[in-house]
Amino acid sequence: WIPGKLPSHRLTFSPEVEWRIDQLTYHRDRLHTRPHRSKAVFVPSVSWGFDNCYVNYKMTSFYPDLLSLLDYTDTSDPLNIYRGNPNLKRSVQHSVDFSRSLGNYQAGWHFYLKGGWHLTHNAIAHAMTYDAATGIRTFSPRNVNGNWGANLSGDYQKPLDRQQRFILTSVTDVSYRNSVDYVTERSSVRNLHAGESLRLNTRVKQCVFDWGVAVRYLHATSPNASFEDINSFDFKYSASAQLPLPAGFALSTDLTLYQRTGYTDTSLNDCRLVANARISKTMLGGRLGFTLDAFDIFHGLSHVTKTINAQGITETWHYSLPSYALLQVVYKFSKQPHKKG
Repeated sequence: WIPGKLPSHRLTFSPEVEWRIDQLTYHRDRLHTRPHRSKAVFVPSVSWGFDNCYVNYKMTSFYPDLLSLLDYTDTSDPLNIYRGNPNLKRSVQHSVDFSRSLGNYQAGWHFYLKGGWHLTHNAIAHAMTYDAATGIRTFSPRNVNGNWGANLSGDYQKPLDRQQRFILTSVTDVSYRNSVDYVTERSSVRNLHAGESLRLNTRVKQCVFDWGVAVRYLHATSPNASFEDINSFDFKYSASAQLPLPAGFALSTDLTLYQRTGYTDTSLNDCRLVANARISKTMLGGRLGFTLDAFDIFHGLSHVTKTINAQGITETWHYSLPSYALLQVVYKFSKQPHKKG
């Protein structure tokens, strides 16, 4: 707010009560049961703000499914045993977020700041214990504590000239997350992320150009002896253009280079170039349209995607066609109904 002026404050309190009813009919071997749950939980939320500044608090509850609460043991696979846990408790998440925006709309610039904090009590982990002597894995849900995180980001946009033909955008963010799970033993991983993204948008007559560069840093540590610390960088360089061509054709194209480095797993340190293009033309007063798309021209994408989650590496398979060309023909037909009379 402007110094010397008192802002108009606004406070909202929502005393919500969440009522949940669940019922399950379960038959398995000699176990025949119909568990039922009826719970009413107080989940309040508070919001406070003035002008373009807001602070919010919210409580959220998560219940374990009734199947996980059953007192049963599944030994159909002798090497992989599944057990229920009737002592599971509901998870409660406390979250606080805030936002603040500043700007001069006449000058064309604005700044947006937002952040948040969250804590989960009695989070549900699908625990796995391994017996090295027998080779048996036992899976059972359990409650764990220690999951929390915080984040802060700033978004700034400013034109570089009076005609606003050149617009610069900067996004800076940092986040921290303490992730707790249970795999053989209690696993705690601390993840620190920091990123910066710069983008320059240019308009010259009917041509539009866009350039961007982004970098993201990950620092992950854990007190577990088997965990290897991670200090990695993810880079992204991009360029795109929208151009009018002679004879009524239009061309749009984008080029992106992805680079990852610093990972102990060498398969994650890669460099991929992805290029796409589209050429289009309309005829008959816009009723007939032709569009030719070329996706992933240099075959830079892969069927396998490897990413780092809060606990380790996640490998995902995508059964798709990453590179292709597609021709579209669209004809728009419309006819006004005849008026009666």
